[in-house]
Amino acid sequence: MLPRYSLIIPAYNEARLLGRLLDSVDAARATYGRGDAVEVIVAMEDVPRGKPEPDGYLRALELLGLRPEEAVAIEDSPPGVAAAQAAGLRCAALTRTFTAERLAGADLLAARVDRELIRRLVSSA
Repeated sequence: MLPRYSLIIPAYNEARLLGRLLDSVDAARATYGRGDAVEVIVAMEDVPRGKPEPDGYLRALELLGLRPEEAVAIEDSPPGVAAAQAAGLRCAALTRTFTAERLAGADLLAARVDRELIRRLVSSA
């Protein structure tokens, strides 16, 4: 059984990208039986400013009723890391799109999302 985490997806503004993301979520639901995996999606249209501003994360936290210290972020770009940290979230950055040097502001760096990354990110929050 998977632990319960809220998935916050801030500032997707292209329907094509959001469609791909939702297809991935649907596949995860089918694979893991987690129909409740996504509680909140905050689109760019839902906030006044996009990344690197924290508006998307702050709105998602508000909708979920969470404080920043109760959440973490996984990002893949310098503006995403900046947005997560400006919102007060601990942040792991994936080094597949940008180099570790460009993502150095993140709390953790990783090549991929796996259980170990989630464990490290959540346990150090």
